[in-house]
Amino acid sequence: MFSNPFPDICHFHSEKVSDKPLEIHPKEREIAGRFKASKRREEFITARRCAQLAMRKANLTGLPVLRANNRSPQWPFSMIGSITHGAGYAAAILCRQGSGLLGIGMDMEDLSREIKSNICRQILTELEIQKWLKGRETVNSEVKTIFSIKEAIYKCFFPISELYLGFKDAEVDEISDTGFIARLLKSPINNDIPLPLKLKGTLAVKNSVVLSAVRVFYHDLTTDAR
Repeated sequence: MFSNPFPDICHFHSEKVSDKPLEIHPKEREIAGRFKASKRREEFITARRCAQLAMRKANLTGLPVLRANNRSPQWPFSMIGSITHGAGYAAAILCRQGSGLLGIGMDMEDLSREIKSNICRQILTELEIQKWLKGRETVNSEVKTIFSIKEAIYKCFFPISELYLGFKDAEVDEISDTGFIARLLKSPINNDIPLPLKLKGTLAVKNSVVLSAVRVFYHDLTTDAR
């Protein structure tokens, strides 16, 4: 459904969630068997299948993507990656270590899904409420897209040092049909970095589903982005 958001150095695969038997690593299937809900099990299996096919494109086969205690994907030691699923689709993206890439995050959200209006105060900063909602607290496609962007940012940085980033620790400045610009307001690692940290990511929308993706290189954390 979606194409690779970072085709220069990353490997990517996306497909519709399936209830059919899919080939994944036995250890991944063991994890899937712990889910009681069939929908959640199918999402997990399809997402891991996407990861297996993305790794195959990187000439890596036979390696499982396990699950950490915090439920985040545990990639093989030689890989950096991200997995997402939503609105009946799943996707995985990865890159080999040694490329200069520090982290990558990706999120998929259903733009047609109904969301309670009080979520605006949980997701958006005051500046974002004024900029994107003109002061009104009504959920629109921009709010849902910003939610997806911030989820992608969290997924990008959390595996690096496991420091929690809340929704209000980032602000989205620009949204276009193909990308976004945001600022990280809190240091995502133990060492101080120049803040705010400017982040540029990609966006793609198909069939009322948005795919947000962001990546950060080592040199991004040493460059004054203010």
